[in-house]
Amino acid sequence: MKRVGTILISVMLAICMAIGLTACGDKSGNGGNNGGNNGGGNETPATPTVTCDVNNLLLVKNEKVNVTATVANSEKAASFSLAPNDKSVVALKVSESTPNVATIEAIADGTATLTVALEGATSVTVPITVDGMVGITGDILDQTKVLDAGTTGQDDGETSALQVRHYMGGDYKLEVTNANENVAALTGEAGAYSVKAKQAGVSEITVTLLGVKEEQKPQEPEEGVEPTEEVEPEQPEQPEEPVYEEVFKKTISVVCTDDWDKAAKEDEVSSKLLSFKEVTGGYAAYVDATIAQEDEDFMFDLSDMESVQLRVPAVYNGKPVVTLAPCQIREFGLLEAYFLGFGENTTGEDLEIYKTIYGKVKEVYLPCTLTEIPALAFRRAVVSKVEVQKGNHIATIGTQAVNESVNLVSFNLEDCRELKTIRARAFTNNGNAGLSLIIPNSVETIEKNAFLMANLQKVEFEAAAKNDNGEYVPSITFETNGPNAASGVFHAATITTITLRNIKNFYGVMKGADGNPEKYQEPQPDGTFIEKVSAGGDYVAQTAIIKSFVIGEDVLQSKIQNGAHWIFAFLFTNGSNATLTLEGANNDVAQKVQEWSGVDNCGCLFGFAAFTSINPVKVYIHKDIVKNGKVGSLITTRYNQNADYSGEGAYADYTEWTVKPTPPSGR
Repeated sequence: MKRVGTILISVMLAICMAIGLTACGDKSGNGGNNGGNNGGGNETPATPTVTCDVNNLLLVKNEKVNVTATVANSEKAASFSLAPNDKSVVALKVSESTPNVATIEAIADGTATLTVALEGATSVTVPITVDGMVGITGDILDQTKVLDAGTTGQDDGETSALQVRHYMGGDYKLEVTNANENVAALTGEAGAYSVKAKQAGVSEITVTLLGVKEEQKPQEPEEGVEPTEEVEPEQPEQPEEPVYEEVFKKTISVVCTDDWDKAAKEDEVSSKLLSFKEVTGGYAAYVDATIAQEDEDFMFDLSDMESVQLRVPAVYNGKPVVTLAPCQIREFGLLEAYFLGFGENTTGEDLEIYKTIYGKVKEVYLPCTLTEIPALAFRRAVVSKVEVQKGNHIATIGTQAVNESVNLVSFNLEDCRELKTIRARAFTNNGNAGLSLIIPNSVETIEKNAFLMANLQKVEFEAAAKNDNGEYVPSITFETNGPNAASGVFHAATITTITLRNIKNFYGVMKGADGNPEKYQEPQPDGTFIEKVSAGGDYVAQTAIIKSFVIGEDVLQSKIQNGAHWIFAFLFTNGSNATLTLEGANNDVAQKVQEWSGVDNCGCLFGFAAFTSINPVKVYIHKDIVKNGKVGSLITTRYNQNADYSGEGAYADYTEWTVKPTPPSGR
């Protein structure tokens, strides 16, 4: 029995071992096949891959960049190669410490290909371009970049980025300039810049690379000629200033639009009526009735309108609109054509076209890009309002620019902060609409008859600017064609209130035949001569009708000279009273007035003329303006030489003065 038990145990152990081997499979990897489809054995190894951190490279001369390869499923390093491999375009250097990193250096303009390879992996190719000495990137790279300046008067303009780089070393310097900071503000440094739209217009961002000029090589002596030796005295060595020359330049045009520009371009009437022609600095806008005549429906609708607005855009065809040009009606145009007016000799069909088109325009809106309101622009126009956008660059109001604009009641001249010159007869005969004007303190010249026979409700000159010492520095000169009463700036004007400030002189500057100031040599006690400018034409407001006259503090506190005759001679209607006010006057001011007011009828500042048909004129001067001061012949009256007076006539009433001045001669 014991033997049988031993046999049974052996059999059972053999069976168990057989079952165990079957369950565990074959260690050789074939067990899965012997034991059926049981999915056993090792997984297939993953394929090695290589990638690069850049897809392409755009470099500039001498620029160096690192390229990094990323390896997966392999313990080997990537390899880098260039084509061409002669360093004609770029050079390659692989890092010894980090073999998967290579440095690419730009040598010269051209193209190359970088190949990144790995054993068992698909290679990666990276195209390389070397272009110039300066790299420019950012979102402003369009040939013409358009930015939105937002709302007039608000700092809400669009911003664009600009990056500039170069690697040319110490013999080179980079300059990034902006042609018009008023349009687009350029900020930043060290290659990172920002361009912000400020107002409608066009500017140019220019990137320039300057390199030190190579020294001129000494000339070789001619063959057979011995060079002469020149012994120069020893001079202390002075460091030479480097002389630079331009080696690279790129200009980017930045066009800015804003709410005024958009409103003009969206306005159907303005878009139909306006055309443009190229002029120096940009475009001139003009009213082209020929376009409107081609659209019968538009003409029909226009004829039914009571009035329309005309809005001039700031930018046309990528350039600023800088001025206005005469209108065009037919092939030969009007006999006398202005931007928005017609000449006296215009008749017939031309005049009817004017009435249909221009007669409807009652308001005109001009963009900030204008640099002038040219001569005759609004002569004989029927507009009631001319509004110029704030921030404009108008420097000149041209000759007869607003001449005979009888309906004009609103013109924001005070917003022309760059205005320098008001030309002759600019506001002559402007009608009876009661226009009020504020003359900005940027003005330097007002020419003869600028306000001849003008009918103005108010003319106010802004106060002069002050210097670092707090002293007023008046800037305005009245110009004239000589000592002629009829050439005065306000000759025969009718003005309810005039406030004179910022006046540099009252007497005007005499002009020669060439239009330049006449000069003369004034002898001095020591026998020398001093060149001076001839003065004349000092009747600034001869025969003007002015109800209220204010002399600004800045004028009274300046050493202003008058000419040989009355500066302001007024002609008043029957029974009129005039008010003269001296701003901020005190004893010191009164003394200065005494110094330059003259001593007799021919040298006074204010002369009041009366004629036989006019009642005596009383001039009241506020008693709280000048106290305890001597004014001398600030005010003088004189009878008309042809009048027959019997002891009565024009006079100045000084009863309101605390201290009465000595009555002038001739009373």
